[in-house]
Amino acid sequence: MAPDRDLKVLREADNAEVIGHFSANISSAVAWGGEMVRRLTRAHRKATASHQRLDEVMGQHAEVLAWLEDLEAHRAREEEEARIEREALEAELASEKEARGS
Repeated sequence: MAPDRDLKVLREADNAEVIGHFSANISSAVAWGGEMVRRLTRAHRKATASHQRLDEVMGQHAEVLAWLEDLEAHRAREEEEARIEREALEAELASEKEARGS
């Protein structure tokens, strides 16, 4: 339980000194343990909040992608309708030219 640097001191110490040494180390370890728990708790809360924000952003991303796909489909339909109308007008123009020319 003792760090390597303390082993020589502990070998030469009597039982009361050894118990005092361990008591001092245990109290500082308990204090540090409390601080460690606070830090880990804070980090866990931060990670949870970041995860929730990421989930929200990914949901918005999915919505935007769906909206974009709808827009692209709508644009493709409009282009197809415009192409069909243009071909019909060109055919009508060609038939009018033919009628005038005959």
